Amino acid sequence: MVRPMTFMYSGQGSQYYQMGAELYQQNPRFKVWMDHCSEICYPLLDCDLTDILYQSGQMQEPFETLRYTNPSLIAIQYSLSRVLMEQGIEPAQTLGYSLGELVSAIVSGCLDIEDGLILSIEAAKLFEDHTPQSGMLAVLSEKSLLQASPELFKNVTVSGENCQANFVVSGLASPINTLHAALREQGISSVLLPVRYGFHTHLIDDVETQFKALAKHCFFQQAQIPLLSLSQKKPLEHISAEYLWDVFRQPVYFEDGVTQLIQRGYNKFIDLSPSATLSTFLKYIDTDSLAPNAEIYPTISQFGSNQVTLERLQNKLQAFA
Repeated sequence: MVRPMTFMYSGQGSQYYQMGAELYQQNPRFKVWMDHCSEICYPLLDCDLTDILYQSGQMQEPFETLRYTNPSLIAIQYSLSRVLMEQGIEPAQTLGYSLGELVSAIVSGCLDIEDGLILSIEAAKLFEDHTPQSGMLAVLSEKSLLQASPELFKNVTVSGENCQANFVVSGLASPINTLHAALREQGISSVLLPVRYGFHTHLIDDVETQFKALAKHCFFQQAQIPLLSLSQKKPLEHISAEYLWDVFRQPVYFEDGVTQLIQRGYNKFIDLSPSATLSTFLKYIDTDSLAPNAEIYPTISQFGSNQVTLERLQNKLQAFA
């Protein structure tokens, strides 16, 4: 029996300059959708989103200006989705991680692409102007470390639970840097994410009222494709301004969400993130005991050959469509 496909979308931390550049040059339909997104963003950015992505910086340089990274992540993942869907490869479920929940809502039909992109830019300006400089740190260890070494984590907040040995904490910049150094001294791996704001914690609470006022301008519709919210830990058919705030404010429960989907019979996961981030997390979730036939498909990454990879994926997935 063919099991239904889930499209997955990532958030802040998975971005980099030049993401999707090869597809933009070689895949005409991807370019059409990226240019469409760039046109929507131009009045708010006063520049082309594609110029920022493909002319402003090199892949190894940090890409962390929020008013650019937010719409870029949405545009890349939405455009990839449209390319697949135009080939008859339709998701039966969508799932988004943090900002990726906006892409999930757009692809599901709850939110249109114009509203999603505009909100992502206007919200970014709020976070940039009215929240403290902060950081996010991915800790490559069991969550039991939190109980074993509470002093290490006393000034940060858990903001994401990704898989068995990967969780994320957010906090002000100084405590995050201190924790990063302390973990390194103990031989525990951690990775500073290219994010300068304390998402999924109280550090963004000062903009809640303003954010919700912006989000209320969005036109919400019933989902045409089911979506699973990682901030709510449940499937949704409708969304609201309050939900969109929770996307940025509540912790991200990736492992919980994937486990729910597998238990409901979803065993094909298509990772639309630009760096194959979510498929990496999935490999460290105990999918074998829940779904022996679970299949994980990344689409693009920062390592090249993206057009060839996408074509091979399209050919494989069309057999399931």
